[in-house]
Amino acid sequence: MKSKKFFVVLIVLVIVGGLSFAFKICPPSGPWPTPPWCSGSGFSLPFGIGSPTQKPPAGITDFEISKPKYIGARGMFSFPPSCTLIPDKIAQSVCEDFKAGAIIFWQEEACAAMPISTAVDTCKNERAKLQEIGDEKITTLRKENPEWWKRPDLNVYVYGDTRLRTEELRPDVSVWGGGSYDGWRNDEIFMTHAAGIFKIVSHSFGYLGGNDLDYMRGSLIKDEGIAITGPADLQKPEVLKIKNDFEYLKSKSPIYQKLAPAIAKDFDNHDIVVDYTFPDGSKAISNILANAIIPEFKNYLIQYYKWQVDANTDGMFVDDLAGLSPANSWNENIMKQFGAWLAAKPDKSELAQYGVKNWTSFNYRDFLHGKGYTKTTIDNTVGKTIGASNAWRNIPLMVEFRTFLTEENQKALIDIITQVKAYAKEKGLKKFVVTGNSGELAPSGAFIVPYFDYFTFEHAYLKGNNPLIFQSVIPLSHLALAKEKPVANQILVDNWNVLAHDTAAPLKYDLMRLGIMESYAAGSTTSYVRYSLNDPRQKSNKMNDIYFALEDRTDLREVQKAYGFIRHSFDTFRDFTNSTAKVAIIYDNNEVVREWKDALTADHQYSVENIGKDLYAADVAYDVINWQELAMNNKQYQYVILPIMHKTSPDSTAALQKAKDVGVKIINESAVSSVFGNIPVLKLPPKMKTLIKTDAKGNMVAHLFNYNYDAFGFKTQKNIPINISFFGTAKKITFASLENPDPVELDLSKPIILSLLTYGMLVIEK
Repeated sequence: MKSKKFFVVLIVLVIVGGLSFAFKICPPSGPWPTPPWCSGSGFSLPFGIGSPTQKPPAGITDFEISKPKYIGARGMFSFPPSCTLIPDKIAQSVCEDFKAGAIIFWQEEACAAMPISTAVDTCKNERAKLQEIGDEKITTLRKENPEWWKRPDLNVYVYGDTRLRTEELRPDVSVWGGGSYDGWRNDEIFMTHAAGIFKIVSHSFGYLGGNDLDYMRGSLIKDEGIAITGPADLQKPEVLKIKNDFEYLKSKSPIYQKLAPAIAKDFDNHDIVVDYTFPDGSKAISNILANAIIPEFKNYLIQYYKWQVDANTDGMFVDDLAGLSPANSWNENIMKQFGAWLAAKPDKSELAQYGVKNWTSFNYRDFLHGKGYTKTTIDNTVGKTIGASNAWRNIPLMVEFRTFLTEENQKALIDIITQVKAYAKEKGLKKFVVTGNSGELAPSGAFIVPYFDYFTFEHAYLKGNNPLIFQSVIPLSHLALAKEKPVANQILVDNWNVLAHDTAAPLKYDLMRLGIMESYAAGSTTSYVRYSLNDPRQKSNKMNDIYFALEDRTDLREVQKAYGFIRHSFDTFRDFTNSTAKVAIIYDNNEVVREWKDALTADHQYSVENIGKDLYAADVAYDVINWQELAMNNKQYQYVILPIMHKTSPDSTAALQKAKDVGVKIINESAVSSVFGNIPVLKLPPKMKTLIKTDAKGNMVAHLFNYNYDAFGFKTQKNIPINISFFGTAKKITFASLENPDPVELDLSKPIILSLLTYGMLVIEK
């Protein structure tokens, strides 16, 4: 996510007048380590049965939110008889949670800010107790559900820290959010564990974020001997200077100075620092771009993830996993590396035209400046997605530069993962999960699939940031599953603001629920990003404003209707996983890696995506499969579609022949229309679609989606007739929806769904 710059808000509690505050895919040969499983032995698809999601406490239904309860005795500190006697509103909220027996997620810096000793003691004691509770709970969770990530469609994932209140959804997994910095910020991990949640800690592969800057600030405060013993100390001029004066921090922080050689430069050799201006004119630094192919930043990331291992986290998440684009890679050290890379090329015949005598001392940035290129031209040409335009190929040496960056970023990321996983094993973490994020399953991320336990991608549910154009996640989920890894998604960061601020309720809640249900129906999950429905940061950077906006739990209650339905229908989502599709598109992840590495193209993947969109638009059920899956399951399909492939896998010839032998029709992308009309389709009203699956006994489930809506909201589909003959014989048919989650039996002789707003589930028992 490119602009999650200050997206994990560290809400500091302060005190005012009392208290305030299955096959593992092997990569092609290349300049990187080979995963240990790539020695010839086969693997089965890594999708186990999984364990049930968190159960609600007594008196709470699946469809309600609830606060995690504190296990243990409260400290000596006592609040007033009535919380309303406390003048500070944040303190009132904490007081109410405290008295209700809920966990108070005391941050380390909150303890230092307490004005009275009993409050300091309570804060420290409860933090210690929460760590004890967290260590006990995570040990039990790991025993009960040792491979939890293998069935994301049976778990609830959320994005961000516990302080975003998403723990009140009773999630199973928290992805993203703050991590440990050499012992500081351990609280986010043990507090998440104390709430009974697995924790995956993130960092960008391409920038330093707000947590990194806070780490530098806190360390500098300690280095300069500034004591923080109460709220007044936080207002000391020297503290405010460190916190608010970025140039001062840069000049004084040993951590920043050590990272300085890796700070990204634009084409004019300026640091790339992204900030945000609030309506009141104040600014906050969102992030500082950095290049991970430079050792200083790569080593920092390795150390960061090792700190997470030390803090007992459950895994690591890598954002922006392809690294920075050429438009952001003009750092002097990169120029030196690129010159050395060119000098090392065994065949320099194609380089002779440039008349460079000494490639080792070659500076590519200066070379292009000398030819009249400007920052604007570079940003507008090479900053775009590969495939969107080929104009960048006309820039001298840009193909070589992009190839160099691709190779070096891939090697750097694989090195980071390899070292951290080895460290986790050394420290006794039997299963340290590795995942990461690729926007819209970008082909540039295909290389990392063998090194990930599960895969994550961002998806633009709102096409072109237009809330009136919903873009289904089902086609991309099909493609992702062909990588034979469990998959999760989250809403694209670009969609957050338009959904949270420019889309009215109830439409924005229905759109979010529709996306959640699509993901689970497709065998995936979507990590709920609270900022996509409730994001106060766009309007204010004041703690009280942010805190109270997030205290409004309307969005949590609304999305819980979807997660509650999944829990309510857990057995169906667990058991009905077999596809009924008669059409398959071939996808070869290794071909995507080869294309990207050899030619910086992605024709194969884009071809698969385009075919899938055409089939989905025509209501034709389809799968995306790889060669091994075709060899195993060819009897299921009537048609197999071959997308563009510049090279074919050694497995392809035999797999295709086996498919032909059992009567499968093999067609290429130009003949996709021949499928239309030859595959049975369940007839539904306009703007409705279905995804059908079976269980081991042959029973069927039809996930029904309604896309009929406008700016005023969704339009209910009424009296929908179901052609029961489409499903063959049936002895019972039931229907449930988000609005009415308890299954209702329909008349077998003439089944009719009376109403459907967004999502419904039809179960056909054979």
